[in-house]
Amino acid sequence: MASPFQVAARLGDIARTAQITGQRLGRRIEVAVREELRSARRQLRAYDSASQSRPNDGWMAPPTSANAEIGPAASLLRSRSHEQGRNNPH
Repeated sequence: MASPFQVAARLGDIARTAQITGQRLGRRIEVAVREELRSARRQLRAYDSASQSRPNDGWMAPPTSANAEIGPAASLLRSRSHEQGRNNPH
């Protein structure tokens, strides 16, 4: 089965080719191509993390910022980061 990226690319190619060559696609085909493009775009915008499925049931996602999460350990994390930079041979 083709990925949404492949579907969107192929349908976009068909629409552009028809537009460039001045060909009129049948009305039903135009509507179908447009609907498929919309559907493919919706799939591309869908994030797995936003779904409410079984794999995401236990996912704890606090509404705090990254800075708030690491705030208490910021000094330690900064020191470790600098240490890694100093000890990296590359």
